[in-house]
Amino acid sequence: MEHYDFWVDISNTPQVFFFSSILKSLEEKYSIFITARSRGEIEALLRMFKMKSKVFGRDYRNSLLKTLSIGTRSIQLLYKVPKFDIALSFENPMPILTARARRKKFILFLDNDVKLLTDNSGVQNLETQIKKLSDIVVVPKVSYELFQKAYKRSKVLTYDGYKEHIYIAEYDPDKEFLAKNGLDEYVVVRPEAMASLYVNGNESLVPMIIKRLEQEKIKVVYLPRDPGDEKLVEGYRNVHIPPHPLNGLDLAYYAKAVLTGSGTMAREAAILGTPAVSFFPSRALLSVDQDLINRGKMIHTRDVNEVITYIKMNWDKEKKADFQESKSVKKQVLQLLDAII
Repeated sequence: MEHYDFWVDISNTPQVFFFSSILKSLEEKYSIFITARSRGEIEALLRMFKMKSKVFGRDYRNSLLKTLSIGTRSIQLLYKVPKFDIALSFENPMPILTARARRKKFILFLDNDVKLLTDNSGVQNLETQIKKLSDIVVVPKVSYELFQKAYKRSKVLTYDGYKEHIYIAEYDPDKEFLAKNGLDEYVVVRPEAMASLYVNGNESLVPMIIKRLEQEKIKVVYLPRDPGDEKLVEGYRNVHIPPHPLNGLDLAYYAKAVLTGSGTMAREAAILGTPAVSFFPSRALLSVDQDLINRGKMIHTRDVNEVITYIKMNWDKEKKADFQESKSVKKQVLQLLDAII
């Protein structure tokens, strides 16, 4: 059986971007084995970034099926993964069982401290307890206090900035993006992660937002998150659903605004200088989101009138992307990993 320096397991779409950037630097010196779960655009993005991986297991909206699939896949990893020295994941507890069983070092990247504050389900709490078995936890500096209290067994390391900085560090806007995809002036809308355990069944705000944008004659590029999300925008003529995955950073960079029910795309947009709106269905926000709000780089609201007003006020906002800051953050994270290794 082959032996790898690193094993990476990917369970959600943003993790593909994150690890694509990290692994580009690591693969120059180390051998890497990648596994992934089928969810959203994961498989298409893995192909786009030419990340050779073993994909198995899938996600479910139903909480019982979701729970069973997480448990089953965690066990499958025990015998599907070859020998490795260090395991890496982001907000993903499934690889921990394998790392512990093989007595190998496990490094977990986290940024969602809301999960530490929200007591939504026994399953969510169990996931948090499993994550606490990590050897090393790497978190944004603005999240350190909460994670340090929760992860007393683990060594908690920090970096300036957010995970989105790490892959924006090497982003170069495609000047032909709009022409190639038949786009001009548009806003991006991505729904809430209604299938996530911590969202806990809130009603989606998307239909109300799309209706108001149609009234304002604003074009929408809509990005479904899970199967069935297309139904939220049925019947609206101002909505375009891309037939194939697009580069999300180009989509955010050239948009007039990005509206999302989860945090990642809002943070990407904010770093790229695009007006960013989070309509995350909770008053409790991730520390990284609150930090961007405090810095005036994004807003959080579930008031549709406030969303529309913000878009119109910032329609012609000048782009000021944080590319230099992003390069600095990525360099810092790679130095952390080198020190651990």
